[in-house]
Amino acid sequence: MLKEKTLIITNCTNRKRLEPPPECSIGQYDPGNVDELAGRWLTQLAKVDKKTSAEWLYCGRVFAEVKSATTLLNAKLLVASAGLGLIEASNEVPTYSSTISKGNGDYVLDKLIEGSVSDWWDALNRKSPFSVALNTRPYELVLIAMSYPYFKLIQNQLIALNDTEKSKLRLFLRVNRSDVSSCLLPYLMPYDERFDGQEGPNRGTLNDFPQRALRHFAESILPISSINSSEIHTFLVEEVLKELQPHKNVAGVRFSDEEMTCLIQEQWSESFTSPTKMLRFFRDSLGIACEQKRFQRLFHNVAKLMETR
Repeated sequence: MLKEKTLIITNCTNRKRLEPPPECSIGQYDPGNVDELAGRWLTQLAKVDKKTSAEWLYCGRVFAEVKSATTLLNAKLLVASAGLGLIEASNEVPTYSSTISKGNGDYVLDKLIEGSVSDWWDALNRKSPFSVALNTRPYELVLIAMSYPYFKLIQNQLIALNDTEKSKLRLFLRVNRSDVSSCLLPYLMPYDERFDGQEGPNRGTLNDFPQRALRHFAESILPISSINSSEIHTFLVEEVLKELQPHKNVAGVRFSDEEMTCLIQEQWSESFTSPTKMLRFFRDSLGIACEQKRFQRLFHNVAKLMETR
């Protein structure tokens, strides 16, 4: 009998407790078309003797926040994996390295002769011995906390749900509303930059924003209103956020290396695959100027620090 009333879906992380062997790193594979490469890849992963539960394998704050929410709600947890498909967190899987984030040696698209990330995702879920189908029917709530690249992979499946199943959705994303299908917008919880203000209840980086919002929702909103409409949940989140002010950086202020390092950590995200991209964001969106070589040095220092966490 199904015990869980809540389903949580999140994305995998590049940070894992075990290093994969070369044959489990997609960067070591010869290029191929989608189905052929997925076949070679999954055949090799299935042969790996040493497997461990996915919920133990993934680490870092992204997954720590999700696991806290999962435990609190006694929820079922699914993980969208760039190497395995949609998997149950409790299932045993091999350690691996495969990502849909550019700038990484195991970036999947670098190995595809033709096709898109969506094609790769479809092939994984058709062929992977580790993947499971997305089924929302047994649950009362479906909480989805994902980075936008991963959300795009499952968005069409969510759009295809009937109205009853859609009403169970609560989405935790750091996106512009225009990036989400109009039929899913009623279920997008209104967490925004106010959540990371100076008095924010669970501050962190852009990279772990969806998962931090999920944990706040599980700890502070659901105890007040567990199985209510998305409209009520939206109202309750807004009641929290309206008391907060977004963090503001003043243009033209000179920041020390230590301060710049803290700012880079606050804004750290898989979306920023190079110091050039992040520096452009700092200049255009935050109004913070920094000399390029200095920023590159600080960026790479933070990257090394994040890898060790």
